[in-house]
Amino acid sequence: MKKLIIAAALSVALAGCASKPTDLLDEDALYNSAQEFIDKKNYSLAIQQLEQISDLYPFGRYGVRVQLDLLYAYYQQGEYTKAVVLADRFVRLNPDHEQVDYAYYLRGIGTYRLSLRGNSFLNGNQPEARDPTLAQRAFAYLEDFVILFPDSEYTPDARFRMLQIRDRLARHHLVVADFYLRRNAWLAAVNRANEVVQQFNGTAAVGDALAVMATAYGEMGMSDLKTDVVRVLKANFPDHVSLNKGKFQPLI
Repeated sequence: MKKLIIAAALSVALAGCASKPTDLLDEDALYNSAQEFIDKKNYSLAIQQLEQISDLYPFGRYGVRVQLDLLYAYYQQGEYTKAVVLADRFVRLNPDHEQVDYAYYLRGIGTYRLSLRGNSFLNGNQPEARDPTLAQRAFAYLEDFVILFPDSEYTPDARFRMLQIRDRLARHHLVVADFYLRRNAWLAAVNRANEVVQQFNGTAAVGDALAVMATAYGEMGMSDLKTDVVRVLKANFPDHVSLNKGKFQPLI
């Protein structure tokens, strides 16, 4: 009886040892399969494989790489919310990882993509007419990224996106200013346009903001202020559409 028990115990132990290489092969096979799906741009199946690896082998040999691949696959699949959530989690849990710059970058780009979705009651599908909250958050994320990783391979694109977002935020103010203009809310239009001049200097939107201000001042009978603004408009934006042979044409 003792011999049988010892033999049974040995067989169980050997079976346990034998199972380990198989498990590793399974993990390898799943990961290689996921990479093949990514290479074929079949991100849906890649996500399924990567999530299976994450569930079955949370402390496996591909743990961190799986998380980074999931960020990429979710983003490419257009599931930006999931990509941003995973990227934010990766940043918090792996602050010193050699590829954490990618997670920072994708968090910003994913949020930027989310900011382009949805409609506005003002101007339909125009991005600048939408709620600017997500665009502002995307700018902040990307700003953090370029400060922390100025030499990252993703930094040039991040800077370009920041310029796009900045111009869009400026034009959001112009959409609101135009809304006020068309309802004869002159002072409100001036205030919105002035925010563009003060906060978004260097964008093309500044010329339009000056034209809004000149129009509103003219409607309020403030001829001196209108003259000053038109002078600035001519000096900095001589080809603006509101100038016809150097003469200012009100926007309404």
